[in-house]
Amino acid sequence: MRLFNAYLSQQKAWIGQFRSGESLEMSCPFEIKPEKPNGKAVLLIHGFLASPYIMRSIGEFMAAHGYLVRAILLPGHGTDFNQLRTVKYQDWLDVCRDAIRSIQSECGIDNISIIGFSLGATLALLMSFEFKISALGLISPCFGISSTAKTFPLLCHLKMDKILPDLGCTQSQPINHASYQRFPICAVAEVQKVITLYQQKGRLQKTWPRIFGAMSLDDQTVKPEATLAAFKHFPPESSCLKIYRGAEFKNAPEIKSLSHVALPASPQDPYFGKNGRYYGKLPPDTPFGEPTWRDKGKPLKRLTYHPDFDLMMNALLACFNTP
Repeated sequence: MRLFNAYLSQQKAWIGQFRSGESLEMSCPFEIKPEKPNGKAVLLIHGFLASPYIMRSIGEFMAAHGYLVRAILLPGHGTDFNQLRTVKYQDWLDVCRDAIRSIQSECGIDNISIIGFSLGATLALLMSFEFKISALGLISPCFGISSTAKTFPLLCHLKMDKILPDLGCTQSQPINHASYQRFPICAVAEVQKVITLYQQKGRLQKTWPRIFGAMSLDDQTVKPEATLAAFKHFPPESSCLKIYRGAEFKNAPEIKSLSHVALPASPQDPYFGKNGRYYGKLPPDTPFGEPTWRDKGKPLKRLTYHPDFDLMMNALLACFNTP
């Protein structure tokens, strides 16, 4: 474990140059050791703009079921969004490769699964093309983003991103300790390159691990239709896709739609959960939803937890444990 502990210390020191207090802790990679190990490990990969903390609820659930849990920090994240200006998608792939090799060599565990959120889900699939991965959990996978984003790699190649403004994303609060709220166009171009690489390699793939997916049809950040198309390509006997929509939560009529960031977090999460430090501050009489351009100016708040989190995770475990 010495190598991973050194990695954690190194990352904390680096992040500490930019962040402190709660922001620092949420940005750091983490490891959770199970009380009753089952001889399996799971690697957690967060999404674009996010930090390892978004995977905390998932990590605690998996550790409670015997998995050694490790969550990594993707380069350019967890510090300052300007760090994304120099990061390439190969840097994200390299850190994922190093994490898998570390689990194999340090822990002596070959039964490795990966759970990725958004961009992390696409990276997880790419890792399964290179390593023997037992199972994949793809939460709100990033298999397709806006049509405009497809032009970003070319714009960046022509250096036009230097004169274009940074972009912003929808947040429920002015400050989110676990995520960036602004990002440069060049970073979105790298996300698009990851998607393109997955599409190219996926067409050639003949064998797949067990795959569990969860998505929201309300998602305005990634394209739900791209996820539906991907799961048609996966072997039906070893894959499962759970589809959610906010209006279907009859016990929570205040939920108008499920946002992109909702699925990985438990309602009990102390930060993003229903009564958490971030989410609990929001006006209680405002409906939950993921704002789009059509909702500009409307009183919506972005849901940051999954009302059926435990049911989703139990379905994931059932998929992972399928012979």
